[in-house]
Amino acid sequence: MSKIYNSQSSNNLSPFTELISDFKGKNIPDEQIQADYNNTLNYPNNYFVAPDSWHECFYTTSRKNMLLLSKGLENILRIKPPFNKFVLISLFQRISNFNSVAEQYATISPLSKKTYLIGGKGLAQGINLSNVEIIDFTNSGLENNWVIIAIANDEGCALIAEEFKPSRYRGFFTTNRNLTNRCLHIIKELLNIEIES
Repeated sequence: MSKIYNSQSSNNLSPFTELISDFKGKNIPDEQIQADYNNTLNYPNNYFVAPDSWHECFYTTSRKNMLLLSKGLENILRIKPPFNKFVLISLFQRISNFNSVAEQYATISPLSKKTYLIGGKGLAQGINLSNVEIIDFTNSGLENNWVIIAIANDEGCALIAEEFKPSRYRGFFTTNRNLTNRCLHIIKELLNIEIES
């Protein structure tokens, strides 16, 4: 296994800390995230759900804005034909985080090539989802991360963040498939799993 992360090394680090720290992007004000998300709702047939201002962006933001960024990325499965093109990987720090978007996942998971939900034991328990595999992340070091990855043969996008204090996140959004693949590689190595992409 490559030296990605040692879960015992520091409580302040996550598996994506180095990648987030190395990321060169631009800051996005909270108001712009909200405005851009509203724009994706008003114009749902954009080629790419996320607005141009999100491409290659670094941010520090709130949990509320993380939800908006996540939904903007997840919506690529709804509006970007052909359907069943993207593999979706979503990590949930808490089961309650998933429960608040369970309806969204019931809608988008059938439109994915495959959806992987990563989180604690009992994630999505009792919820009827199709085309979904649930992966336990216990002791992986991912507990402080927020990860959404959508990847296909010819494109990909990722939302990667770490919670650095309660309900405050720092991370990045990218539509660079190589960087998206790098993020996916970290997940696969940490969880010792195969994810079809």
